[in-house]
Amino acid sequence: ICLLPADDWVEPGALDLVAREFAADPELEVLSCRRRFVHHEEGERLVVDAEFLDPEALEFTISNLVRGVLTGGRFIRRRTYQRVGEFDTSNYISNDLDFLIRVCLTRPRTKVLPRLIYTYRRHSESRTLGHDPEMDMAMMRGNMRVAADHLSRSPLRPDERRELRGFHGRCCARLAWMLMVRGKLGEAVTVLRQAVAENYLWPIQVVYWLC
Repeated sequence: ICLLPADDWVEPGALDLVAREFAADPELEVLSCRRRFVHHEEGERLVVDAEFLDPEALEFTISNLVRGVLTGGRFIRRRTYQRVGEFDTSNYISNDLDFLIRVCLTRPRTKVLPRLIYTYRRHSESRTLGHDPEMDMAMMRGNMRVAADHLSRSPLRPDERRELRGFHGRCCARLAWMLMVRGKLGEAVTVLRQAVAENYLWPIQVVYWLC
């Protein structure tokens, strides 16, 4: 199963390559592929904005999930969905991130396919990268909730706990700033309290992130 939003695409011939990888290894659960961001300019000329080709950065790990949140480009066996469970729709826009973290924590057999398979198309109506402030704030809230939930109840390794805490803190910082510049100081203070409650070193780390 590969999640494919309506404005993205899988490259020609890609599915045959993916099928061969899974057929060659019956124990393979998650296949991560090379991907790219593109946009169309006037005249429908395709422009490549970014390519994600480094195999290490494509590995299916908590660190890569929270530092480059993008569902596309990963193929997951149906039996993994059946074992882990479906998407938790209460997480709204971050339900795919929650699902991927849950899959990752089952310690599945994974592999990186070093071929360009998935293309993500940027455009003004994009929910994820469309630069809509309300959508960005909704995403930050969802990401904070997912991170806090797994920090409180999931069996995490020390490095995974560190990555999720950092992710939670970065989302808090971004959301608090967006709220403050819109005059919503009360909501911003609530977010800051959540950040410190999750990690008392958060104020120091914010300075580090900004430098």
